[in-house]
Amino acid sequence: RGDLFEGLSIWKEEKYRELQGTYPVIALSFANVKETGIDATKQRIFQLIKNLYSEYSFLADSEKLTGIDKDFKKNRNRYG
Repeated sequence: RGDLFEGLSIWKEEKYRELQGTYPVIALSFANVKETGIDATKQRIFQLIKNLYSEYSFLADSEKLTGIDKDFKKNRNRYG
């Protein structure tokens, strides 16, 4: 969303305006991570990431990702 950057110094650079919108961006919020212990907190964060991965898994088949990103999809079981 270019409107978020309007008026900022970075938006004055044409090369950055040209890049805007060319890469997929996924937002991750920890606002609902309210566990009291470190292990439960880590598990909750892992679950948030897994949910996002599942929701946006279609990107793995797109041309937007690099070979490294696509290799991650193939080997995701290794990462949990």
